[in-house]
Amino acid sequence: MSAKRDRCRICLKWFVPSAHEGKRQQVCGRRACQKERHRRDCAAWRKRNPDYDREDRLRRRIRAEETPETETRKTVTPLAGFRWDKVRDAVGLEVAVVVEETGAAVAAFSQSMQTERNGPRTGGKEAHVSPR
Repeated sequence: MSAKRDRCRICLKWFVPSAHEGKRQQVCGRRACQKERHRRDCAAWRKRNPDYDREDRLRRRIRAEETPETETRKTVTPLAGFRWDKVRDAVGLEVAVVVEETGAAVAAFSQSMQTERNGPRTGGKEAHVSPR
């Protein structure tokens, strides 16, 4: 019984696909072909996401330095339900990022105010101090 063979889309040589990849494997295992496949995949991703780097740099500029306390605490933002790709298309990248980051800051502030008002959560167990 012979193994199924496919033609590499890069070098056009015949190869036996990996048993794990099966029909999904489109290039052979040669290092040069794998590098070229990776290069093409990255170029296609960048073409589908042209504003990714620009958006990331803008976010870093807008976002204030986070303290270790705010990095570990997750905040629930009311803006999570928005389709930000559609918002960016409608109002532009800069405006969308500013609105999103402002919403996250307002949500964090609201949560911190609620924590101050209600006290820190104890996981359902109230702190008990026994009288002496």
